[in-house]
Amino acid sequence: IKRTVIGEARAGCFGNNLRDLYRSRADIHAQAGRMPPAEQLSKKSPCHVCLQYTLYISMLARAKNLVLDMLFPRTCLACEKGLSTSDAHTIICDACLTAIPLYDAVHCPTCMRRIPQGEELCHPEAKYVLAGATHYAHSAVQKLIWQMKYENWLSAAEPVGALLTNYLRKLPHDFTGYHVVAVPLHKNREWKRGFNQAALLGGAVSKALYLPVIAKNLVRVKEKTTKED
Repeated sequence: IKRTVIGEARAGCFGNNLRDLYRSRADIHAQAGRMPPAEQLSKKSPCHVCLQYTLYISMLARAKNLVLDMLFPRTCLACEKGLSTSDAHTIICDACLTAIPLYDAVHCPTCMRRIPQGEELCHPEAKYVLAGATHYAHSAVQKLIWQMKYENWLSAAEPVGALLTNYLRKLPHDFTGYHVVAVPLHKNREWKRGFNQAALLGGAVSKALYLPVIAKNLVRVKEKTTKED
């Protein structure tokens, strides 16, 4: 856990440094005391100084991860065993992730009844169906969602997104013509958290199922407390 927390904190600081370093080529050359010819600034011929900066940043990232792995070895969030380099994700091992059971149907949002393919909705007044990938009672699911939603671990969004996309792929349903719309956070909550977890998961679904994302058609007007959320 310490490894992941420190990794997340360092990642934020490192991201700020990246934004500071990635400036225009003219600024980089100006800091070096010389200005490049205009033709050297074209996209087809990247300048030598920019390539050096890119290589330098890549080496810093690798060195940072190496030091953190030595001081705080990566462990699985679920079983607390060491993670190997073959694991697809950085906070949960492949064995624990694949052990999470996935549903194979959608459910009624009113009574939570399973709705097999081709059956009518048992409560016609419901305006949507509930497509939950798995049950929250599973301990690994609880830990992943808690760390993503309340501890602000961006790395938890990737395995949760993998669960959601694997579930949707199992459904006997054609998603052609569908769009992905993430439920927004209130602007104050998103500013404090730094991201919207629904948007991260929606991005994973969009990428996996090749669905377009509609990002600005919903606005959260009322700010909820943490307990209400």
